[in-house]
Amino acid sequence: MKESVLMLASFEKTADHLFDAAYFGQKDSVCGVSECIIMGIPMNIGTGLFKLLHKAEKDPSPVKRPLLFDNADFHIPLIT
Repeated sequence: MKESVLMLASFEKTADHLFDAAYFGQKDSVCGVSECIIMGIPMNIGTGLFKLLHKAEKDPSPVKRPLLFDNADFHIPLIT
């Protein structure tokens, strides 16, 4: 079993593992999937393998559409 603090913390007793690691000054090389998920680092495997860029052309004057519920039939009259 790997001795990664973050990997152990991702499965059980999160607070205990993190407190012990802080107390004993353990270092963790963030290289596994669980560690990267906890740290918010994207993995370079699976769907994280691809880095695609798409330059979208912006239309300077987008089409104005009518509002869906901007109709008097959908309004509830206020009773005073």
